[in-house]
Amino acid sequence: MNSIKRFINFLLFGNIYIALGAFFLTQSTIIELKLNLPISYSILVFFSTLFIYNFQRIFYKTPTNSQPISVRRKWISENQKNNYSLSNDRINRSCVKLVLLRQKAILYLSPLCILSIGYFFHLFNYENLRC
Repeated sequence: MNSIKRFINFLLFGNIYIALGAFFLTQSTIIELKLNLPISYSILVFFSTLFIYNFQRIFYKTPTNSQPISVRRKWISENQKNNYSLSNDRINRSCVKLVLLRQKAILYLSPLCILSIGYFFHLFNYENLRC
């Protein structure tokens, strides 16, 4: 039972479920619009989503005050080494997939990359980006 709980925590707190959702949303869009694109586009979306959602965890600091921390924050603190290595792996996989895509696709995806990183670093008025 303990290993099942650890696996579920990994899926939830590691943002795997969000990346899977992005992957399947991309695949369903490709199918619905009959775009005839290879699965590598969806794989790029999967790894890029994992990277951008977990990128902030590289900079995460465990709270030092006596304030109670959530189960999610506790998991992040306990898995800090894994977050470093997984983030490194995710950015590497995203770059490999990006290189394999057509140049036109890279041009179209670049603004999304800039918005995602800008959102993280608060380069934009991020309240306007939220709906």
